[in-house]
Amino acid sequence: MKAKETVETARASLRLPLSPKKEPGQRTDQTHGELELLRSAVAQLDAGFAVLDRRGRVLAASRDAALFLGVRQKKSSTDLVLPRGEIRRAVLEAVKETVATAQPVLFSLPVAAEKDSDTGLAVRMFPVSSGKGGVLGVLLTLEQPGSRRSNGEDPEFSKLFAEVASHVAHEIRNPLGTIGGFASLLEREFSADDRRKHWVRKIIDAVARLDRMVTQLHLYVQPVKAQVRPADLVEKTREAFEFAELKFGASENGVVFDYVFPDEPVYVSMDPHWWQEVVLTISANAIQAMKRGGRVSVRVDADGDVAAVVVQDEGEGITGDMGGKIFYPFFSSKPDGTGLGLNVARKLLRAMGATIEVTSQPEQGTNVRMVFQKI
Repeated sequence: MKAKETVETARASLRLPLSPKKEPGQRTDQTHGELELLRSAVAQLDAGFAVLDRRGRVLAASRDAALFLGVRQKKSSTDLVLPRGEIRRAVLEAVKETVATAQPVLFSLPVAAEKDSDTGLAVRMFPVSSGKGGVLGVLLTLEQPGSRRSNGEDPEFSKLFAEVASHVAHEIRNPLGTIGGFASLLEREFSADDRRKHWVRKIIDAVARLDRMVTQLHLYVQPVKAQVRPADLVEKTREAFEFAELKFGASENGVVFDYVFPDEPVYVSMDPHWWQEVVLTISANAIQAMKRGGRVSVRVDADGDVAAVVVQDEGEGITGDMGGKIFYPFFSSKPDGTGLGLNVARKLLRAMGATIEVTSQPEQGTNVRMVFQKI
């Protein structure tokens, strides 16, 4: 059965006790039985489905949906809940929008269960209406990462795509290096007040931006093997961010980096090369978000068994409708962005056994927290 037909069939068959008439805190035997029947039926579906009420509480979820969304059962209760964090926030925001507009909503989520997966999870949310026209709840459907059954792709195609993309990235990087090298030599031939020096600098900057895009594409399509070893997180973080300051011209853009580090070393298992790549992405995003300049705070927190690198900027922030899409590949709010930066950063951090969480408010900046296990 086609995906669209499956959705329509499921929606048509939903006559759910989403808003049962009962006293607060009570549940009738009939309602309890209907809910158990609903959960059992939905759990058998060979697809990612979940049913939520208008407040975002999970009433039922298929096995795939429960796995990928991280749905679990409350202790000492039969209630199903979503884990706290990025997934929960995005789902609740989508429920709110779906109920308010009574229209389907398309968004994306990071994968909760498959730690080695670096693709986002495409999610559609449909309003479930009553006979009187009010929205009782929502039907959530998702596409299983890696399966691509809905568009006919298979593993061989994905492998071929990765090989082609990697080859193209390699072939582009070589001439880019040549162009950048000769442009740098040409820049030295002009005095500081010569307009031609300015235009040559434009070429160099464009080459650097293209080279970064090619690097991100290569990392996105290829498996990552981290060369993990013990390292001082404080030292490596300072080195990486100071390099990023110079590379992206922070001072020229009116951006100042403030560092707050412990006096003592903090040792973690990491790949310094991949860590620098992650820092470049986070730094570039912060600088680009502050068009009028500002401050970027970088600190290392060591607490118990974990150590965190926290980066806070004073930029434009991320609007609510984009919050659930920041890790989705090829999604970008910037006109010249690839949409791969944060996706690749999360992939590299996972390869090192670390995690990343991004929180943001419009016009209040963005906070990025990356957590390592101490050794």
